[in-house]
Amino acid sequence: MKKLCIILTLIFIVASTLFSVGTTIRVNIKLTLGTGTDELYERVWKRLKEEKPDYVVITTGEATEADISLELVLIDYADRFEAIWKNGEETIEDLTYKKDSLIPFRFFIQDIISVPLELAAFKKLTIGDYGRVLRLTYRSSVDEYPSFSDDGRYLVFISDRSGSRDIWILDMFTGKLKTITLSGSSEYFPKISPKGDLILFQGTFIGNWAIYTIPINGDQRGMRKVAGETNKAAYMPAWIDEKKVVYLLQNENGDTLYIQDLETGTSTPVKLPWRYVFSPFPIDENTLLVTALKEHDFGIYKITLDGSYTALEDTRYNEHDPQLTPDGRYLLFTSNRDGVYRVWVKDLQTKDEWIVTDFVDYDCFYPAIHPSGKLIAVSVYEPDWEPDIWLVRFGE
Repeated sequence: MKKLCIILTLIFIVASTLFSVGTTIRVNIKLTLGTGTDELYERVWKRLKEEKPDYVVITTGEATEADISLELVLIDYADRFEAIWKNGEETIEDLTYKKDSLIPFRFFIQDIISVPLELAAFKKLTIGDYGRVLRLTYRSSVDEYPSFSDDGRYLVFISDRSGSRDIWILDMFTGKLKTITLSGSSEYFPKISPKGDLILFQGTFIGNWAIYTIPINGDQRGMRKVAGETNKAAYMPAWIDEKKVVYLLQNENGDTLYIQDLETGTSTPVKLPWRYVFSPFPIDENTLLVTALKEHDFGIYKITLDGSYTALEDTRYNEHDPQLTPDGRYLLFTSNRDGVYRVWVKDLQTKDEWIVTDFVDYDCFYPAIHPSGKLIAVSVYEPDWEPDIWLVRFGE
């Protein structure tokens, strides 16, 4: 019995550490329900109770003392439902669902509840007293490819919550979220420049993937095409420094890795011993981490510009998405070695390895390490839903 008590205590401690309540975020919702919306409201309320984390306390009715005060207006039209979230006189989200839509209705419900839950998560983030894990996004849309700015202030990611894949920027100091919408393009793999003034990304303006930069304020007059050809896809860009970027160019024989000088426009190919490579992560101007297909499996390799390389992870499973902590000690990567793609960490000094996304039993990809070395952002792929962004504390 004593042993059982100890085990149960340990389980409780682990769970408490993962999802620590800390400061409670109080959300008050004033409800304005139109005729015929009772069933919609019941579904929204049920899903909200299922999804809300323990640190969120929701009240309804007239405004009470709260950290976040919102009004939810539900309207039933002949051909559609509409859900409007307001903060005072300001409309912060207007969601519609056509009754003849082929999109599952549960996605509409999820989008409705995502508004207060994301506002609460962003508030919790600015306070900073969350446990080891904090879920940031809750939309039914795609939220993936997270990346931090070098000063640690911004988290940039891609989301199609506005209808197309756009660049979204979360200010981690204020909790404010804004978007850069580029008409006629879908964006991937955004990266903020070392100075913090530009965003490097993969876009589709010419019908094929190409590499671009745009000012972080979204001014499209300052957008610039960096690389890409009409009949060859350029993808997965990353900053080496303020003047150079690395990217991949698809060709008939596989992939070519290029170093692009932004001042001169010169592209220099990197000699590769493999046909297929992905996810370049610059360590310095002469050394990169890459995912490469060697024989039948993907592994993680450290490669220099002359083509020499060292295997860091080369098992019979697949390893992807290499990242290195700022101190150079820990390698982050994703692997399916236990049947699910999880984020793993390898101590390059001791060779010890462990999982950091042990809080879910489904796939996780695209980890990004905060410049402090103490926080990881990751895309989490819950079955039957699109991915969301989660934060995981690391090294504490």
